[in-house]
Amino acid sequence: MSASVTQPDYVKRIRRCERELSVYRTDIEDWTAAHIALEKCWAWEDLLSKASYLYDHILEIDSDFQDLLVEHAEHYHAELDDKIRLLAYDWLSLSKMLIADAELSQDEYGIEALNLLKEEVQNMELMLTPDDQFFDGEKIEHMELQAIEDHRRGTTQPLESLLNEPA
Repeated sequence: MSASVTQPDYVKRIRRCERELSVYRTDIEDWTAAHIALEKCWAWEDLLSKASYLYDHILEIDSDFQDLLVEHAEHYHAELDDKIRLLAYDWLSLSKMLIADAELSQDEYGIEALNLLKEEVQNMELMLTPDDQFFDGEKIEHMELQAIEDHRRGTTQPLESLLNEPA
C-alpha cells in the first residue's frame, strides 16, 4: 500500500468493493437460478414432447391393430390387445403425473405443450373407457353439451376437414 492512500480512502474502497461484490453475487445467483430454471423448462418441454410422441405411437399401434382386425378378425389375440391397453394405461398414468408437476411450473416457465398433453390425456381416457361406461346417458349428455359449447367457441373443425387430413 502506498503512503498516499489514507485510512478513509482504504475504507471507502473496501466498502465500494463489498457493494460491488454483493451486486456481483446477486447477479451470479440470479443467473444461476435463471439457468437452472431454463434447464428445467427445457426438461419439461422435452418430457411433454416425449409424451405426445408416445401418445401418437400408442394410437398408431392401436389403430393398426384395429385395422387388422377389421380385415382379419381371426388375427385377434387377447394378449396383444391387453399389451396395447397396458401401454395406454401406463402412458396415461405417467402423463397425469407430468401434468400435475407441469401445472405447478406452467406460470413460471410458460409451458406451451401442456394444453396439448391435457387433450391427449382426455382422449386416452375416452379410448380406455369401457363401452358400457362410455355410453352412459349422463356422460353422453355432458359430452354433447361440451361439444356444443366447443362449437360455439369455435374450437371445433368441420368433419369434412378431419376426413380429408393426410394420414
